[in-house]
Amino acid sequence: MPYTISGRLVTSHLNGTLPQSYQLPNLVKIQLTQQVIVLFALTSCLCKVMERMIDTRLVWYLEKLKLITPVQSGFRKQRSTTDQLVHLETFVREAFVNKQHAVAIFFDLEKAYVTT
Repeated sequence: MPYTISGRLVTSHLNGTLPQSYQLPNLVKIQLTQQVIVLFALTSCLCKVMERMIDTRLVWYLEKLKLITPVQSGFRKQRSTTDQLVHLETFVREAFVNKQHAVAIFFDLEKAYVTT
C-alpha cells in the first residue's frame, strides 16, 4: 500500500511525518511590469490533499465528541453568517413577543489580526 499515492498519504498521516518534498513550496516569480514582480508559493498538490484529509478527520472527530458547539458557524460546512443572523432575529422576536428584554453584545474584530 505505501507505493500508491493514497498509501503514502495514509502512512505519512499514521507516522506523523510528511516527506520533505511535500513541505517545501515551489517559488514562482512573475514580472508583470518593470517595477511590479509577483511571487507565488506553490505547494504540492499531495500536501493539499493531506491537509484536506487531516482537516476532514479532525472536524469529524470534534463534532462526534460534541467539542464544537452546535451554534458555531464559522469555518464549518453547510453553515454561514446568515444562520447566525436568523438565530439573532429569532431571539429578538421571541423576547419582543414575550415582553422580555433581549441583550446582545457585539465585538468588532476588524483590526484584530492586522499584521502590517
